[in-house]
Amino acid sequence: MASTRLVTALCLVRCEKGGYSQLVLDSAITKANLNKGDAAFASALFYGTLERQITLDHVISKYSKHSLTPEVRAVLRCAVYQLLYMGSVPSHTAVDEAVKCTKEVKQTSACGMVNAILRSFLRDELAIPKAKDSFTQMCVDYSCGEDVARLLVDWQGLEKTEECLKNSLGKPNIYGRVNTLKTDVDTLLPLLKKQNIKTELSSLENALKLSGNVAHCKSHDEGLFFIQDLSAQRAAVAVNPQPNERILDICAAPGSKSFVLSQLMKNTGELVCCDLSSGRLKLIDTACERLGITNIKTMANDGAIFNENLGTYDKVLCDAPCSGLGVIRRKPELKYRKKIALEGVPELQYKILSKCASYCKNGGIIIYSTCTLNPEENEGVVERFLESHPNFKPYE
Repeated sequence: MASTRLVTALCLVRCEKGGYSQLVLDSAITKANLNKGDAAFASALFYGTLERQITLDHVISKYSKHSLTPEVRAVLRCAVYQLLYMGSVPSHTAVDEAVKCTKEVKQTSACGMVNAILRSFLRDELAIPKAKDSFTQMCVDYSCGEDVARLLVDWQGLEKTEECLKNSLGKPNIYGRVNTLKTDVDTLLPLLKKQNIKTELSSLENALKLSGNVAHCKSHDEGLFFIQDLSAQRAAVAVNPQPNERILDICAAPGSKSFVLSQLMKNTGELVCCDLSSGRLKLIDTACERLGITNIKTMANDGAIFNENLGTYDKVLCDAPCSGLGVIRRKPELKYRKKIALEGVPELQYKILSKCASYCKNGGIIIYSTCTLNPEENEGVVERFLESHPNFKPYE
C-alpha cells in the first residue's frame, strides 16, 4: 500500500497539471485504500500544502537554486508544510519521510539535496525569509500568486484584498441543507447527534453548520440532508421557486442548487437541469435517487448555444461558469492561476445569459449568479445583458 505522503505528493503533482483538488484526492485515497486515520492525514497534508504553496516555495527557493522536478518539488512542499504547520509531526520524521518519499517517486538522485534543504531550514529555526517588497510579502504571507493578487487589488483595493486573502486560509466550514422532502430540522438534529455530527443552526432556514465525518454518516447516506455551502444555498433560495412552476437550471452540475429548488417546489412541477458534461449530470441523477427527488429532468446541453427543444420557463437559474475567485478558501489552487486563464470568461458568461433570455417566459425571471469577485464577470455581464435586452429589467 502506498504511503500517505506518497499519495499526497502525487496528488499535488496532478493538481499542478490542472486536476481539481477534491476529485484528485478522493480518487487517490480510494485507489490507495487508505484507512480512516491515514486518509485524514493525507487530506490535511494535501489541502494544507496546496493552501500554503507560495509560502512553501518561497522557503524552498532560499535553499535550492536548482531546477526541481514536479515530484521533488511536491515532496519538499509537503515536508516544509509539516515542519511549519503540523506540530504533531516530529521534525526528524518529516525529514526522513521526505527522503523516503523522494525514492518512492523514483528521484533517488535528489535524496541528498532534499535532506540538505530540510536540515538547513531546521538549522535556521524554520524562519520564513522576508520578501523583496510589501506586495510580494503579502503574497508570501497569504500564499497567493502575484497575478491573482494584482487582479484582486485592481478589483477591490489593497486593504480588502489583504483581508480576503487572510480569510482564505484555514479549513472552511462545512454546511448542509436539510432535505425537507424526507425530514425536518427538529427530527434530523437528534439523529445527527447520535451519529457524532455536531450541528449549529444557520440564519438561513434549513441550513446547518456541521462538523464530524459528515459525508459518511447514516443520515447523509439516507438522503436526510446534503452538503452544500451556505452561499450556494442562498443563490438557490433567491430563485424563489414555487410549486408547479417550470424552472430551468442551465448550468446545473453537480446539482446542489437544483436540489434546493426541488425542495422549495415541494417536488412538483418540472425542473430541467442542463450541463455540458453528461458525466456530471449522472451525479445529479444519482443524488436524486438518494434524496427522493422526482421532478428533476437532466439534459446534456451547451448553455452557450440555443436549444429550441428546451422550451420556455417561469424562472431560469444561470449559475454561470466563472473564475471562482470568491471561493479560494475551498479551492486554494485557484490562487495560483495565471491572468491569461481568466480571459474570455465574461464573454462566455454573456453568451449563456443571453441564451437564457430565449428560455424565459413573458414575465418570467432570470437569476444570474457566480462565485467570483471579478466585477467584469458580475456587474459587467449583467449591465451588458440589460443594454442588449431592453425587454428585461433588474428584479426588485
